[in-house]
Amino acid sequence: MTARELIEEIRKQIAADDAALVEARRRRDAVRAAAQTFSGALRTFRSGSLATGFVNHPVADADCGLVLDRRCYTNLGPDGGGELPYTIVDRIHDHIRPVLRLTDPAVSIRKMKRGLLVGFNAPLDAEQDPTVDLVVALNRREDDALWIPNLDRNRWDPSHPEKHVDLFTSGSPELRRTRAQVARLAKAQVKQFSPPTLSSFNVAALVWEAIQQPEPLFSALRRLFAHAAATLPWRLTCDPAGVSDPIPIPDDLDTEVIAHCLQQAASGLEQAIEAGNDEEKVLLALAKVFPNYLEKPSVLKERSRMASKLRRAAPVALSGLGTVPPTTSYGGRGMSRRRRVIGKPPSGPWYGDFKQRRGFERGFCPAAPGRSGRACRYRGALGYMYRLLVDVPTYGVRKVSIFFPRKYPMAPSVFADGPHLSRHRFRDGSLCMWYHSDPPERRWRFSDGLPLLVGHTELHLFKESWFIDTGEWLGAEILHQPGPSAS
Repeated sequence: MTARELIEEIRKQIAADDAALVEARRRRDAVRAAAQTFSGALRTFRSGSLATGFVNHPVADADCGLVLDRRCYTNLGPDGGGELPYTIVDRIHDHIRPVLRLTDPAVSIRKMKRGLLVGFNAPLDAEQDPTVDLVVALNRREDDALWIPNLDRNRWDPSHPEKHVDLFTSGSPELRRTRAQVARLAKAQVKQFSPPTLSSFNVAALVWEAIQQPEPLFSALRRLFAHAAATLPWRLTCDPAGVSDPIPIPDDLDTEVIAHCLQQAASGLEQAIEAGNDEEKVLLALAKVFPNYLEKPSVLKERSRMASKLRRAAPVALSGLGTVPPTTSYGGRGMSRRRRVIGKPPSGPWYGDFKQRRGFERGFCPAAPGRSGRACRYRGALGYMYRLLVDVPTYGVRKVSIFFPRKYPMAPSVFADGPHLSRHRFRDGSLCMWYHSDPPERRWRFSDGLPLLVGHTELHLFKESWFIDTGEWLGAEILHQPGPSAS
């Protein structure tokens, strides 16, 4: 299969089925009809993915809103007497529940951040029982935007969900079709991560920014990922309606990590096109972008097996390096380093004694091709440096430097080339591979020797690469805010 054929197959996998769409629309329209009978209702509206055509399988929800007439509620909201939203949302809840139960007796309703969440408790199948989000809104004095509640903070926020639908569905039929297909594929891609790297609304806004004319699906999808990767490091995505604040990203992720993941997706699509009719290469490239939707080729199956071992904190046997025990990754980006040496060091640097150095290197020849070991000055400090190539399982070869400073001759700093988007690097870029307070069997000690240190390095670089690809850190970890010291 070619790359375009595989993307088309993925598009079919994520397509919402017609029966679920019909039922989601029925439920949404029933909620709109019930809300319209509330005293002081100005109008109702459709919003969200169902209204824009950006919805995927499974169909989880439908969105709509009720606009209250501020002339009927003069004390309500920032343009009136400042009354907060909790009370009016409770009144709407009490009004629509009996109306909806006339036709759907199992309906349940609870408050959510922007209004009411209506559950119908009538599953269509094992995956689908669409709920309806009803946004309670108030028209504004100065423009055609709305005030919508933030019940988490009991305040009113500016927004324009009606305009969002108008913008996302604007343009020629061909442009609307391109945007809808790209948005559905991009939503599927970001939701493979836990948490998703971007919200559905953020994806929709980026699609609206990036896709300005009809074009083939594959190139439009690549354009979207490249656009998102280029813009997010510099700014959050703007509200397309120009009313709300920029769209936030998940709290436990940062824009550099997200941008790198998106750039990897764009690169994977480019590699898939370049692979032409070589199905193995096409699969390998696209499986990096849509691993949940494609049968993984052998390399990715091996990668998943390695990840499973690290996730379970199981010891990993590495050829030529021995069995590497699990460790707790420690530290965080921007942390400085405090040396902590366990045990009494030998008199004078061990690396100056041929017998001690050979004992430390036993089973690992530093004179082999791609390796070297010598006394040197590194970043102003005297010490001993090993330079070597490390073959990170399924991710390729990385250049690694292991430096033992003369001042702390048993406490190495390990550096590697390649991307540094990791939760576990010290401020100087060295790897944070174990937690100093863990028992000896869960950290490297000098007596373990150089081969096992290289093994720890190899597995840490695998964890970093997996994190960049998936957003998941494998195995135990301790995160700290940047501070004056780390071990």
